[in-house]
Amino acid sequence: MTRNSFGKTVAAILLLTLASVDELRICAQESPEVAPRAMPVAAGPNDVARFLAGMPVPENSPLAPLTRDPAWQGHAAFFEKEFSKLNLRQLQKLHAWQETYVPELLQPIPVAFYMFSGPDFLYVDQFFPRASVYILCGKESMGPPPDPLRIANLAGALGNLENAMKSSLETTYFITKDMKIDLLQQNLNGVLPILYVFIAEKVAVFPASGSITPTISRAAHKHCIISPQIFLTVELKRHPAS
Repeated sequence: MTRNSFGKTVAAILLLTLASVDELRICAQESPEVAPRAMPVAAGPNDVARFLAGMPVPENSPLAPLTRDPAWQGHAAFFEKEFSKLNLRQLQKLHAWQETYVPELLQPIPVAFYMFSGPDFLYVDQFFPRASVYILCGKESMGPPPDPLRIANLAGALGNLENAMKSSLETTYFITKDMKIDLLQQNLNGVLPILYVFIAEKVAVFPASGSITPTISRAAHKHCIISPQIFLTVELKRHPAS
């Protein structure tokens, strides 16, 4: 190879190398580095309670996408209607009677203990609306903490929850046999989903008490020595009225 042809070969290699570098630079500009996908955060008990009660959840909640499901939207409309009817039919009358005959029940108390309550958080909350802690015990199966993200048939599960609560919302008591059937054969097992709904709703908030934030603790899902089937502790964080 002559010196002249060798020089031409080296120049060609340099041009190809520079062209390749420019192409890589352009590709890097057109394809910016993709940020790693954030790991999903498990839904907390308060978000789960609001979801089951048909109430909005925070936008950043893992359950937020499920609220766009028509099944959940129908579920939310059902509870909004039923709790509004319950308030007009029963709870307003109960509050008027309470303020007239037992106003001392409206005073703050440290603990309300309800033996053989089953999932009836609604009425212990109505009679003792300013308790800081509620302890409920009963014989019904409590079931595991509900996880809506793992429910394959969301419409069926929410429908069964509505049926299990229907007698309580329309009267003042649960029909245990019906409740067992509705909550035993689907993904929302036991009475814990019902308790979540009642705690999230907190239908009666007395004006003098300010706003209320129910806090359901995962650590509270333990067993009661007196009745090993169910034990739930609810602590309410109260904020002064503005």
